[in-house]
Amino acid sequence: MNFKLFFLPLFLVILYSCVGKSKLPETMPEQTTISYSESYGMSPYFITIEITGDTLTFTEHPPAINVGEIKWFKKIKIADKEKLYKLFVKNKFDKIKNKQAKKITYDAPSKGISIILSPDIMYNAHSNANFLLSDKDGIRFYTIVNAIKDLATKYKSP
Repeated sequence: MNFKLFFLPLFLVILYSCVGKSKLPETMPEQTTISYSESYGMSPYFITIEITGDTLTFTEHPPAINVGEIKWFKKIKIADKEKLYKLFVKNKFDKIKNKQAKKITYDAPSKGISIILSPDIMYNAHSNANFLLSDKDGIRFYTIVNAIKDLATKYKSP
């Protein structure tokens, strides 16, 4: 009896610590690609930001009429990319999960993030009316969204 009482709490502590642990490696793999996309449903407006190697690519189709697509590339410091990656690890990006939608909105604006660590390992998360996030996951998701947008702003030409 005492044997079971001893190991049950120990088992629960081990189980709890493993469930919430991120699978993202602490050190950013060399081939890591980070992508962010934002669209506004049926509107033609969109933004994409992709970081591959040491290049940040920004593409935007603004909502203004008769304005074409804006696209630019910039070399970034690998230290900036590594700092962003550490935010993915800190916020356990691979653990962000969407809740089941209660209804479907066909023209819902959406935001999405993906991180590719290797050809076999990719994680992504989305936020819109069809892909709801819990409060905790929403905070983690938007922390990363803001960091990606801040990095693009930092490198944007004046």
